[in-house]
Amino acid sequence: MALYYRDRWWAKYMEDYDYDDGPRLREKKLPYWVLVSRYRLAKGDKDKVLAGWQGWVSREELDAVLAYYEEFPEDIDGKLWKMEQY
Repeated sequence: MALYYRDRWWAKYMEDYDYDDGPRLREKKLPYWVLVSRYRLAKGDKDKVLAGWQGWVSREELDAVLAYYEEFPEDIDGKLWKMEQY
């Protein structure tokens, strides 16, 4: 993980940045863009997003992903844009 992320509360949930998929949830290898995409599809309803993962993703993990996204939207938006082009 980049050193400049260590002071963020959400850093404990972030695995090293993968240049193909971007940031991922630690130990689960789930790319952040996947959760952000589901969050958008659910129109911001966190409960719907979490229900789709049936306990595999915690609310705190989702909050961490969204906090990262709020701070660094370009990291996720770029990947989402690429995925929409397929």
